[in-house]
Amino acid sequence: MDPIAQVQTAGGSYPVLCGDDAPALLAQLWDARWRQAALIGDSNTLPRFGPALAAALAPRCGEVLQLAFPAGEAHKTRATKQQLEDCLLEAGFERGGCVVGVGGGIALDVAGFVASTLLRGVAHVNVATSLLAQVDAAIGGKTGVNTAQGKNLIGTFHQPRAVLIDCAALASLPAAELRNGLAEAVKHAVLADAPLFAALEAWADARVGDAPLPRPLLARCVQIKAEVVSRDEREQAFRQVLNFGHTVAHAIEAASAHAVAHGAAVAIGMVVEARVAERLCGFPVADRERLERLLATLGLPTAPPLPFAAVRELLGHDKKTRAGVVHCALPARLGQMHEAAGRWALPTPIELLAELWEPVR
Repeated sequence: MDPIAQVQTAGGSYPVLCGDDAPALLAQLWDARWRQAALIGDSNTLPRFGPALAAALAPRCGEVLQLAFPAGEAHKTRATKQQLEDCLLEAGFERGGCVVGVGGGIALDVAGFVASTLLRGVAHVNVATSLLAQVDAAIGGKTGVNTAQGKNLIGTFHQPRAVLIDCAALASLPAAELRNGLAEAVKHAVLADAPLFAALEAWADARVGDAPLPRPLLARCVQIKAEVVSRDEREQAFRQVLNFGHTVAHAIEAASAHAVAHGAAVAIGMVVEARVAERLCGFPVADRERLERLLATLGLPTAPPLPFAAVRELLGHDKKTRAGVVHCALPARLGQMHEAAGRWALPTPIELLAELWEPVR
């Protein structure tokens, strides 16, 4: 595996490594002080990837536990976290052990949350097997679960000791899951790298079938995420740029009871928020049109599937909301986010969002 990024944090730094043999690399980087391992994934990812990872760790670790929870956003809950914690405590898991999150964004968010609070915090490593997790969710230390009020409203910041990007796993991903990750790749390009956006356009136009994201483009997405996190680990200001499209996306996910997948919701959210950016901070119409065309070329939706009334209240539950006012992280142009007096999310009138919603009819 190749090191493609280094994430700098207040507590040190950790590598993001990319390759086709995650079990071998996990064994190589395993700290001899970690005498217990807990592999945590969902009911899709752990049966597929857990046995090989466990076999690789067996010679280096006194005990390897494998814990799976039901797949899907509906099970990304406090109840699931409690069940996993109870299993680990009953098994005698100690502070010197390491939790290994295995899978996509849901599995890694839950596993990281467990690691952050179990015994007041234990080490964890992320093994990312979905494109969405590889370009975004696995990196940066955000953990959390959903509630009835919205997505990821309960959680912590808990940085992993390493992130392993398992490129071989992408071959088994359904096309819809690949598209989920591509939405986050487009987001990274919009917020930080206009040449990357152009490269994604060229690749999308020439793409045959559901070819996975080329490794150099994937690596650049990872580097952007690592750079943002290194600059603002705990989302005090600048890290809010990573939320472009997500204020709308999280409301759509909650309103649809997660029938709309995260990547699809982010694609729709970017289009709606790009329209807002045209009004509030001069985002060029031509840039918004390029964004819509790229998303459509990649097979992602660009219009809300729900009326605005279905999301209106949920928009106020976004983590960036201040004094009841919705805030959105908005682009100034492709490759650059809007900033005003050190703030990276703008107050966004709910009436403007309603006006620019344009649901599918």
